[in-house]
Amino acid sequence: MDKKKLYTLFEGDFPGIQTFLAEVICPIFGSCTNENENILCTPEALKRAQVANIKSIIQVGTLDETLNSHIIYVYDITLVDNVHIAYSRSNIQQYIRRHEFPFTHAFMLFHYKDSKDKEWRFSYCFKQNTLVESTSAKRFTYLFGKGHRGKTAVERLEILANSDKTDQDLENAFSVEALSDSFFKEYKQFYEAFVEYITGYRYVKKGCKWENTYIHEPDPQFANFKNNQKLVRDYIKKMLGRIVFLYFIQRKGWLNDDSNYMENLFLDSSDEQKNNFLDSVLKPLFFGLLNTLPKDRATIYINNVSPATLPGHKTIPYLNGGLFQQEEIDKCQLQFRADLFDGLFKFLGSYNFTIDENDPDDVEIGIDPEMLGCIFENLLEDNRDKGAYYTPKEIVHYMCRESLIAYLQTDKNNEEKDQIKRFVTNHNAQELREQVSDIDKKLQTVKICDPAIGSGAFPMGMLKELFACRQAIERPNSPDFKASTIKREIIRKNIYGVDIEKGAVDIARLRFWLALIIDEDNPETLPNLDFKIMQGNSLLEGYYKGNTYIDLSTLLYEKEKKNEEKNWLYNEEERNMERLQLRSYIKSYYNEDNHKKKEKLRSKIHGNILNQLHSINLCNSGLEDIDISANSQFFLWHTWFSDVFSRPSKEGFDIMIGNP
Repeated sequence: MDKKKLYTLFEGDFPGIQTFLAEVICPIFGSCTNENENILCTPEALKRAQVANIKSIIQVGTLDETLNSHIIYVYDITLVDNVHIAYSRSNIQQYIRRHEFPFTHAFMLFHYKDSKDKEWRFSYCFKQNTLVESTSAKRFTYLFGKGHRGKTAVERLEILANSDKTDQDLENAFSVEALSDSFFKEYKQFYEAFVEYITGYRYVKKGCKWENTYIHEPDPQFANFKNNQKLVRDYIKKMLGRIVFLYFIQRKGWLNDDSNYMENLFLDSSDEQKNNFLDSVLKPLFFGLLNTLPKDRATIYINNVSPATLPGHKTIPYLNGGLFQQEEIDKCQLQFRADLFDGLFKFLGSYNFTIDENDPDDVEIGIDPEMLGCIFENLLEDNRDKGAYYTPKEIVHYMCRESLIAYLQTDKNNEEKDQIKRFVTNHNAQELREQVSDIDKKLQTVKICDPAIGSGAFPMGMLKELFACRQAIERPNSPDFKASTIKREIIRKNIYGVDIEKGAVDIARLRFWLALIIDEDNPETLPNLDFKIMQGNSLLEGYYKGNTYIDLSTLLYEKEKKNEEKNWLYNEEERNMERLQLRSYIKSYYNEDNHKKKEKLRSKIHGNILNQLHSINLCNSGLEDIDISANSQFFLWHTWFSDVFSRPSKEGFDIMIGNP
């Protein structure tokens, strides 16, 4: 195989099926039969394909070399020109499962008729049997075209070419798990290098254990973190998380319409800037552009640097949401060696970033948002002590779907239960018959919580399940159905999460923001998830002062039983007013994108809580030194999630889900 030629082919426009066969398929598998059979040869077949935005399907031929006696079919698939491939993924997968294709193994090329400057896809599809109605089809896809990287595909196909080409060899060539492993190992090296630069310590594997090992004297900047290694590690995790987030964003073309913006930003900087890249370039980008409205960017300075000096300063979107909110530690001056950032950007730039979270049966081979969860859970040094374990995607998918089915089946007869199960499985709203409006109402009002959210796998799974069901019911009846609007509504009304680890909360929020971005053609400000995905100890709704446990569950809890032993300073009417005001502030905060108004709302929320503490004689209890909305000691369920606990029809969550 000519690797250089493959790089050129994969990183350019679709070369045509014959060129792809000659340069990629035949060198690995031998010659291909020449059939060129039109699969969509009847009006009915064409109509079914058009639902998946497929214009034509040609069975090019079959490969002479077989896998365990199974023939490999090759298909050339042309898509409708005005529809983005990513938006058709679900419909294409359902089409492959149900129609036309008799294969067990197949290679499929997806492209447009006018392929100039458009991405194209190479998929390996596998069915466990050849029944037309089989629902076991799996699709593994490489994305190609301008702006995409061919590294992973070239390396994997070269390994496949030198293998025995068994089923297992083919699976390995298209394995996203293998990609995850190789990506994380290198990512962890950069993470440890940044941490070591400040602290002088690095986790080194000795035998079967990782040990925190002294390497050299700490850098003087360590004092900015009060010589606390945990603070340094949290800071580096967030800094790298912000950078990786922007690799997803640049895939959308939102960073100066440059799909390689971050690496070019470093390469085009002066030597002086490279040697102080965090303070002179990244912080102005984070806080001066991404967290500042365009009209205000010319008048502010971050570390004495004007963000207006950065490329794209007029067009880079203001994202809101909190990821790029400047914290106290961000105001400290920090400097890293230029080679650390140089290596990091080259490493990240060699991978494809796919912004949509993969389905277990429809995988894009690249770095998807779920990998952020893997990164967090593997970088948590004491993850076993804290119960942080990676749950395989198939298990998450199964648990989320079964939980939703069980919730929707409540108080239903056996026939209705069967209808609901089929609907949640295949997303065909006709299965529900006369239950449609009732099920839609339940989907819109369900309350779901993961009390140990980790990196957000289960809430993200529930978001996908709820969205797919609502889309099946509501899209046919609404020409104005907008995916990102429905997802925002689901996140605001239906999903809640808590975790004791701040880093987990940061990653979970980030994945929800990415879930909204995937459906946007143009940038929109992100919602504030400060009071949706929260830090806290979900096992305690109060805290220990010395040996005394102080119960805080009465805050904002409308169904509390009055304790006559306590000296209430407010009467019940005043307390109810405080509760209603707090709920109103939190609701308004979710979509507020004005900095001054956000800060004012936060101040009102803080003041409201202090008033309520005062009302139960806890104003001088030591709570003044604790961030009540984000700490590792307790979590105020009835305060922050009061809309769940004050429902007239049902108190508490409908679904509690998490890592078993």
